[in-house]
Amino acid sequence: MLNFWFIKCKPCIDEIPKLNKLVKKYNYNKDVVFLSISFDQEKDIRSFLEKNTFKYQHVGKEGEGNSLVRTFKVMAFPTHMIIDQTGKVALRSLGEGAIRKIDKHLKKL
Repeated sequence: MLNFWFIKCKPCIDEIPKLNKLVKKYNYNKDVVFLSISFDQEKDIRSFLEKNTFKYQHVGKEGEGNSLVRTFKVMAFPTHMIIDQTGKVALRSLGEGAIRKIDKHLKKL
């Protein structure tokens, strides 16, 4: 499960509590890994996370977030993707209802 976001994105920040609930709900399933990807500076993300709980694993070093945004053709934030075990994008979702779609898809696993 990938979450593309950035620290100045209000919709991204607003959905973090719901994303944290998903992490808790699927914590038992070792096949589900929650990763967040941001193009923010590493120090800025660290500072944000000191004040805000976001239970996703945060990946990427300086500049890698931009590369992954381009690789996955992310055009809006937040964008969520479920990558299946073969490496294919099984779900791509953004906007209203994204969390519900993710939850529905993860229940099938």
